[in-house]
Amino acid sequence: DSIHLSEKHLKIALETSRKIGDPYTEINSELTLSYLFLKTNNLTEASNYLSKARSFASVYGLEYELVECDLLNGELETARNNFEGITDSFKKALVRAQAMNEFNLMIEANYKLAVVYDKYNLKELAESYYSSAVKLVEDHSRSLFEDDEVQISYFSAKHNIYYSFAEFYLKNNQYKNAFELIEKSRSRNTMQNLSNLKLQSAIKDEVTLKSIYEYDWMIHSGLYEQNKLDSLKTLFTELKNGIIDDDPSMNKYLNFESGISIIEIQKNLEGNENIVSIFSIEEKTYVFVLSENGFDHFELDVTKKELKNLTASISPYYDPKNSSNNSYYNQDLFSFNVEAAFNFYTKIIKPFINKIPEGEKIIFTSSYELETFPFEFLVTDFNKDQSSFNYGEQKYLLFRNNISYSPSA
Repeated sequence: DSIHLSEKHLKIALETSRKIGDPYTEINSELTLSYLFLKTNNLTEASNYLSKARSFASVYGLEYELVECDLLNGELETARNNFEGITDSFKKALVRAQAMNEFNLMIEANYKLAVVYDKYNLKELAESYYSSAVKLVEDHSRSLFEDDEVQISYFSAKHNIYYSFAEFYLKNNQYKNAFELIEKSRSRNTMQNLSNLKLQSAIKDEVTLKSIYEYDWMIHSGLYEQNKLDSLKTLFTELKNGIIDDDPSMNKYLNFESGISIIEIQKNLEGNENIVSIFSIEEKTYVFVLSENGFDHFELDVTKKELKNLTASISPYYDPKNSSNNSYYNQDLFSFNVEAAFNFYTKIIKPFINKIPEGEKIIFTSSYELETFPFEFLVTDFNKDQSSFNYGEQKYLLFRNNISYSPSA
């Protein structure tokens, strides 16, 4: 019903835009109708509306809409399983987007090509386009780094790119690459904002600080031709070098790099510290264990849905259905289930825990499904003859290891 209602109102908008001579609304109504028919698998109607939108966009020279047409045509060809048509459409979209210096469309086109090549098992091409999409995301994010809320929103919208790329690495047994990418995706916004705060506190001259922001934005905006870009880079380098000469510690903040490597992380770990990173895809859950001298990965037959159910069964606090701010749990309602905490431990923690000696520190970094989950209260042994709500005599993970948390490694 909602689809038919959408179709009805889109056709009204299309007819109205034609009557009043509004080509922009007319084209976008046709594009949206094409997308709607594609989703209902009516490829003939989807193709008809797309053809009309492309024709009008060409007449009026609307380059952005022409890129949208190419992207949507790639989706149509995907529905037809036409590999050449898919890649040709997405490549046309990428070329147009590059000519416009339109970052978001470039990111989308690179990402869609990566997904296609991944699907058809063309690994090198898939990795190349995934890498290009991630690089564009990170280059563009630099021009947003004065506003942490905008940056958080931006990275959240691009999460699926990192997720798909990580899944690609995992499928191809590239576990170290997957770990580094996962941790980079979790830390990117945090690290940029910390660097920004450090710059603001260390550089007291507002003119100098403003110049840093302006040069960084201009260089990563994609708005300038190469000669002008080279000139801007030279001026920015001279400015940064002058600041670093006065205070060498500013180098890592002015020349911020997002790369996270296992070797660098290990250099910063103490002998008794261990990082445990948990990452779920639809069919499996992966655990990475990193110590000063070792790296191990564990592939668990626990789906993302099962992981959510395991957490929800421990307490209503961790059930997404009870996420309302008005929810209240009284201890008399048995809000913590010991047996469920033991089941979680058995399925997620037990497979790797012997890699970490008793008494050592575990630093958990987790996906958003577990970002507020208290691992220290997991139960490491449980007698089924006991009540699931007998808390006093249980063995908890915090008795075995010191537990702490980090948004990323």
